[in-house]
Amino acid sequence: MKGFTQLKFTMAILAALLMFVFSVSAQQSNRARTEISPTTKAQDGGVAQSNSSNGSQLRAQVDFSAPLSVANAIQIAQQQNVTIVQIQHSFMIGKQRFTGFFPIGAGTNAASIESELLAKYREFLLDFAHRENEVQAQSTAQDVASNEKRQIRADAEQALIDSYQTELRIDGMVVSGTPSQVNTIKEASPTIGNVDVSAVQQTSEFVRTAPKADATAQAAATVDPSTWLPSSGRVITGPSSAGGRYVEQEMIWSNVSGFGSESTYEPDFFLNNYPTSSLPGTYLDRSEELGRIPVAYATSNLPSAYLDTRIGDGPDEVAYTVGSAKANAIKIGQSYYTYIRTKDGDASQDNGKLQGQLGHRFPKSCYGTGCSWGDQIEPIVPAWQVPVPGTLNWPFVGPTAHFTMSAQGKTVNATTVAR
Repeated sequence: MKGFTQLKFTMAILAALLMFVFSVSAQQSNRARTEISPTTKAQDGGVAQSNSSNGSQLRAQVDFSAPLSVANAIQIAQQQNVTIVQIQHSFMIGKQRFTGFFPIGAGTNAASIESELLAKYREFLLDFAHRENEVQAQSTAQDVASNEKRQIRADAEQALIDSYQTELRIDGMVVSGTPSQVNTIKEASPTIGNVDVSAVQQTSEFVRTAPKADATAQAAATVDPSTWLPSSGRVITGPSSAGGRYVEQEMIWSNVSGFGSESTYEPDFFLNNYPTSSLPGTYLDRSEELGRIPVAYATSNLPSAYLDTRIGDGPDEVAYTVGSAKANAIKIGQSYYTYIRTKDGDASQDNGKLQGQLGHRFPKSCYGTGCSWGDQIEPIVPAWQVPVPGTLNWPFVGPTAHFTMSAQGKTVNATTVAR
């Protein structure tokens, strides 16, 4: 009990510090601003345009040969006169490597990017560590998976403490500029290891409905869902410790034989935004940036993770997805997590659905969201049976999936037939 009391005290202090950092970041953002992204799609569907012409803009994934400071990355972008659309960074929680994604909002002050990214990173760690109490209450000493979950939550607390003692560095960024600016950025600095336009450039194709016309789909026939869907998992939606709201997914596999060398996997979570819904609006903010990137901090320990765009999606089903571009690296028995945090949406209560998508990379050497093409979609929890906010635990034991959900103190047992 003494250790638990000390943990609660430590977390309370860290939460207070985070709220202070969040307040300072907000004040900085209200000062004179430097445009970072040329296009923002507002939550109500409106689009705020800058003076840049979208038709002349090209986006590219820029990877660094070694992690850089945020200030150095900004300097490279300014020298090339390109705008930063998204920043990505990697970090360790215990023995697990996570990749974080931070879309840069239109009008963001360049000087505040580092402090805002650091705040988002710490807020994720605080949310993630806070789940430790729930995991402990649900687990048993014999449950190896639950022991692993308890450990990684404790490791997140340590990572949060360490974040106040080490410099945050980034692995790459997505930039936007004219073709000449983007095509010459590799020569701008020896620290740039790779520049890939196809990794993020998928503006006129449908990601989830069909592969590229000149690409051969890896799955010529339907693949048995039990060979590539997670065997069990959990989806959690709720308020963040530092404000805003988030969706977190946990998943574990018992069979990965359905993944090939070029396979991708997306655990697609959707909120119900149909006009006919009895719960209008969405619990999570649904704003988007250039390329239909959700305005949210996101992270995952899935292999070669990427923050998925909503290109090809309609307005009625709003996706929040972090996918894996290297699904054949997923390990049996290991817990994987995705986390997406947004501002508050325009609904206090909502419902969702969960599905798994098997896809492939094209080109196969590309590992970004723009190179992931869907081949097969399978429902995990049907529409619209995910309580939001709430927690839903599901094991997939195809062809029938049984799951339990909790919302407002109620637990419901349900069964669905997977197609």
